[in-house]
Amino acid sequence: MVAGLGTITPASGFVGPAGALVIGLLAGVFSSASLGVFSGYGFTDGIESMGGQFSVQVIGVVTTIVFTGVATFVILKLVDALLGLRGDKEQEIEALGMVASHE
Repeated sequence: MVAGLGTITPASGFVGPAGALVIGLLAGVFSSASLGVFSGYGFTDGIESMGGQFSVQVIGVVTTIVFTGVATFVILKLVDALLGLRGDKEQEIEALGMVASHE
């Protein structure tokens, strides 16, 4: 992941999301120690293949999604308990009227 971020940074203002994905993926491949002259330092201890590295990254992505989902839920519940997430019906109608009058 660091290789992908390091390679896309200089190009980030000039390529779109698809190009960034390709650049990041290509740079990550060079971490393998089995690429001859293009070899990197290899994987960390305990990881023997690109598949192993990919599974570690999938675990990281899933963990991040679960963590942010739970954190967001807790924050929304806290805000709802302290301030409320929505106004009452009259406030909503008034706000909609303001939006309509500015269009």
